Amino acid sequence: MMMNSYFKPPEEINSLFQKASEALEQHGYDAAEILFEEAFRHDPYRLQAHYELALYFASVNNAHRFKEHLFICWNIDPVYKEKISADNAFITEFIAAKEERRWCKREFEAIAPPSRYETLLKFKPAHKKEMLVFANSLDTETAEYFIIDKPRTAPSLSELHKEPDFEKIDYCRLDHFSERAAIDCAPEKLYAALQRISPYIEDVRFLVTSEWDPFVDEVIILNGMFNIYRHPVGTDRYQDLWDYFEPIVQLYPEDRMLRHWLCREYQDDVLMRIGYRSHFGEPEEYLDNAIRLSSPEDPWMPYVLGKLALSKNETETALKYLREAAAKTSDSLKAARKDLLLNKPDLRDLKDKIAARLNG
Repeated sequence: MMMNSYFKPPEEINSLFQKASEALEQHGYDAAEILFEEAFRHDPYRLQAHYELALYFASVNNAHRFKEHLFICWNIDPVYKEKISADNAFITEFIAAKEERRWCKREFEAIAPPSRYETLLKFKPAHKKEMLVFANSLDTETAEYFIIDKPRTAPSLSELHKEPDFEKIDYCRLDHFSERAAIDCAPEKLYAALQRISPYIEDVRFLVTSEWDPFVDEVIILNGMFNIYRHPVGTDRYQDLWDYFEPIVQLYPEDRMLRHWLCREYQDDVLMRIGYRSHFGEPEEYLDNAIRLSSPEDPWMPYVLGKLALSKNETETALKYLREAAAKTSDSLKAARKDLLLNKPDLRDLKDKIAARLNG
């Protein structure tokens, strides 16, 4: 697993924060803002920096920015409540009225194999006891992100039973399925938990997204170390995301994982448009992008092309691509069969014909 050059080593990140801190002290926040923005891309939850900014915004009576930075510190380490001076009535008021909960619905997109969609945290066999301690230490809201089993209704680590038998559990899944529109959990709690779990899990790479935020976090846990880079992608969950990562994929051609992920995004868009053409437009809009980024061993590209041909009633073309997909992986064959079963009723004869030939 590789790390692209926008991930910086600790000494460079420390230098970025040092320069930002010096600018704040000497010239105020207007001069330091752009420096802190760059530093926080590499370490969004650097506690000392947030604490320093909380003190600064308290000194200028900026309530919103003070709360933003102080509560990040407080949610990770409550000792920061005691560190800050409560002599100022302005500060005392916000400490007394702290809201512990806020919207934090997050989605996790796997970049690294083996899962096409799910972000799996695989436990190192020698550290299952530490995983038990970790599971029992999570608060209820944070624990909801760490799902033990595959079904959507699976309990979280804290809900499965009092002391999960980690000798029988090999991984958990980062996800959140809830009847609520969002989860009551500060995001810094989630990232603090991921940092704690990093030494006990195998290498993994994934994106963390939220429909409310103009950024996407790329997380790489490599050799037990937690690494994060905050990509400023914009507010459009899909279009801005793809436009942002296209030049990155071109800049790092050796990063096959990221290339595969972006290709998968385009493929999924084509599949969605096939089923909902009237709502989202013609499926071919991103087809060329998917083909350009696809690799010869990718089983999903012929499956996408087969489904597109099937939607146009092009029997022989559909059969050609679906057979190619089925020859590469059993998962594609299962997907092809499922697609045939769920397709429009007026294609029943075509479905039966292709299904019979696939089975043959």
